[in-house]
Amino acid sequence: MIDYKDQFYISSVTVYEFLTHFMKAPETIRKYLDFVEEKNLRIINKYYLPFYEDEFQKMKSSNDADLQEYILTDVLPKKVEIESKFLGLYVYELCLIFLSNHYDEPDYHHDAARIFAITMTLKKNFSSIQRTICEQLKNGYLIGDPKGAAKEIFYQQLCSIIVQTDKFLKSSDEDLSKGNINFANTVNKKITDEDRKKVYEFFSQEVKKHKKDNDCVRNYLRSESQKRGLSQVQIEFMDWIIQQIGENKGLAFAKNNIDDMLIANVLNDPENILITWDDKFISFLKTYNLPSYNAITPIYDVKKSS
Repeated sequence: MIDYKDQFYISSVTVYEFLTHFMKAPETIRKYLDFVEEKNLRIINKYYLPFYEDEFQKMKSSNDADLQEYILTDVLPKKVEIESKFLGLYVYELCLIFLSNHYDEPDYHHDAARIFAITMTLKKNFSSIQRTICEQLKNGYLIGDPKGAAKEIFYQQLCSIIVQTDKFLKSSDEDLSKGNINFANTVNKKITDEDRKKVYEFFSQEVKKHKKDNDCVRNYLRSESQKRGLSQVQIEFMDWIIQQIGENKGLAFAKNNIDDMLIANVLNDPENILITWDDKFISFLKTYNLPSYNAITPIYDVKKSS
C-alpha cells in the first residue's frame, strides 16, 4: 500500500486540463482552486506547462470575467501549443513507419530516391503542419470539443500525408524529377472514403510490422524523437501507443494520449510514483513502471468495487 505520509503532487498538466475544460465555468474553477489551497496540495512544475504560485493567486483574486479572459488568452494558448507539438509528432512518426515499411519491398532501390525526397519534405513541412494543427485544435477547444477535434485532425492529417506519399511512390520518373510533393496545409484537403480505407489498411497491416526487433527503424525513430525533445519515458510511451494503434486499426488514438505523454515525464525521476485511473495508462505502467502500477492496484480495486 502507499505510505500516505509521502508528499503528493498534482501534475501541472492536470491543472491546465482542468482549467481549459471548465474555462466557461468560473465558479467551478474557483471551487477547484479553493480545494487545492485548503488541502495544501502541491503542483509539480518541473516538466511541461508549469503553473506557479503567482498565477494561482492571480486567478484567485480575479473576477469571473478576468478569470475567463486569463484562461482564454494565457492558459489555453500554452496548452494548445504543446498538445499540437505532440499530436504532430504522432503523425510524423507514423508516416516514417509507413515509409520504413517500403524498405523491404523488391523495388526498394528504385524507390529509394522517392523515399528520401518524402522524408526530407516531411521534415521541411513539419512546422507548417504543426501550425495548422494548432489552429484547428484551438478551434476545437473554443467550440467545446477538443477531444473530437484532436482525433479528426490526427486522422485527416495522417490520411492526407499517407495518400500523397503512396501516390508519389508510384509516380513516374518525370514526377520524381519535379519533386512534386508538398505536405503543407494538408489538414484542409478533402479526404475520401477510399483514402480512409487505405490508411486503415496501413494501421492494420503495416504498423503491426513495427516490432521491437526492428532495430534499424526503431533507433531512427528514437533519434528523431530525442531531437524533438522527448524524454526516454515519453519515447517508450509513444512507441507503446503506436503499437496499440496498429492492433486496433487506428481506433486507439485519443487526445488523452497526448496529455498522458506529458504527465508520464514525471517518471524520469526514479523516485516518483504516478497515480492514475486511466485504464490505458495503467496498462502502460504495468509494463514500464511496476512501482507505480503496484501502488495503483489496491486503490483501483477498491474504486472499482465501490
